[in-house]
Amino acid sequence: MSILLTVGVAVALSSCGGQDEIYKEWVKKGGYDYPAKAVNLSSVIGYKSVIINWEKPMDPAVTTATLFWDNYASSQSIDYADYSDGKVSMEVGNLEDRSYTFDIVNYDAVGNKSLAAEITVSPYGDSWMVSRSERTVTSARMDGRDAKIVMSKSTDEMVATRFRYKNLQDEWVECETILKPGENEVTFPNALRGKRFEYSSSFCPAAGKDTVWSHWTKSVDGISYALDGKRWNVAVTKNQYFGINVADNIFDGNKDLSAGIAPNRTLQRIYSQKYFQLTRRKRSARSIHSLDSSFMSILTNRHFVTSRISSSMSAQHTMTLMTMIISITMVSRS
Repeated sequence: MSILLTVGVAVALSSCGGQDEIYKEWVKKGGYDYPAKAVNLSSVIGYKSVIINWEKPMDPAVTTATLFWDNYASSQSIDYADYSDGKVSMEVGNLEDRSYTFDIVNYDAVGNKSLAAEITVSPYGDSWMVSRSERTVTSARMDGRDAKIVMSKSTDEMVATRFRYKNLQDEWVECETILKPGENEVTFPNALRGKRFEYSSSFCPAAGKDTVWSHWTKSVDGISYALDGKRWNVAVTKNQYFGINVADNIFDGNKDLSAGIAPNRTLQRIYSQKYFQLTRRKRSARSIHSLDSSFMSILTNRHFVTSRISSSMSAQHTMTLMTMIISITMVSRS
C-alpha cells in the first residue's frame, strides 16, 4: 500500500510540472503591464479606402499605436506625440470592395502592448460602381445655335451629371452646366447639329467620403434639327412607277396585297420613326430596321412610288403623303 501511495504522489507531481511548462510563456513574475486600450473608435468609408478614428489615450505611458488588418498581415503605425489635439485619424488606401476588420494596439515605451480594439469597415469600389445606373437621353434637339438636351431623372446615390459635345468648330468642349439630382435639362451653347454627345455621372454613398465618376457614355443619336426645305426636290409620277422590288398601290388607299398592310397603318408607322429627327450622321436603308418591308425595298432601290392620289384623299392626307416622299428622298440621298 505504501508503495502505491508513493508512486501516485510522484505521478501527480510530474503532471503538475507538465502543466506549468504549458503556461510558463504566458506567466510573468509580478504580472504584465497592459497599456490603455484604444477607445471611441469610428470610421468613414471611401472609394477603395477607409479612415479609422479613435481617441489618444490619457495615460502618458502610452507612446505609439499600430493599426492591423487582414489578420495582422498588413499594418500602419503612428506616434501619439504627433497628435496634440487628442484625436487620431488614420487613412488606409488600396483596399478591395469588401469587409475589413481593423485592430488597434497601443504600446508603451518599453514595448508592453494593450488589448486590441476592433472595428469592422466596408469600403466601396468597382463592384459597387458597376451596380450604379446612369441617366438616359430623353430628347436632344437644336434650338437656334444651341442644343436643348432633356435627360431622364437621376438614380440612387447620384451626385451630378456632366456633359461634353462638339462645338461649331467641330471641337470637343465640356459644358459648364452640371446637372444636379433634381434637374434633367441642359443647354449646349453653339453646338454642332447632328453630332452625338457624351455624358458622365458621379455617385457617392450616403456615408461615403469620395465621389466617383462613371465612364463617359455616348448618346445613341445625334442632336436632331429641322431640314432646310429650300434644298428639297419633289418628284411625283402620274401613275404607278414599276420596277424591281416596287410596292404596289401603297399610297392610293387600297390594301397592298404583297405587304399585307393598309396604307393608313403604313403611314402611321413610318411617321412615328426617327426619320423626322434626321441628323447629319449617315444612315443606310439597312439601319432603319423598323420600316415596313415594302418601304425597305423602296429605299434600297431608290424608287419612290406615288401611284395615283385618290380624289377622295383630303388635303391633309395629300400634304402628309408629299412630306413622306420628300423625307424619304432626303434620307436616301444623305
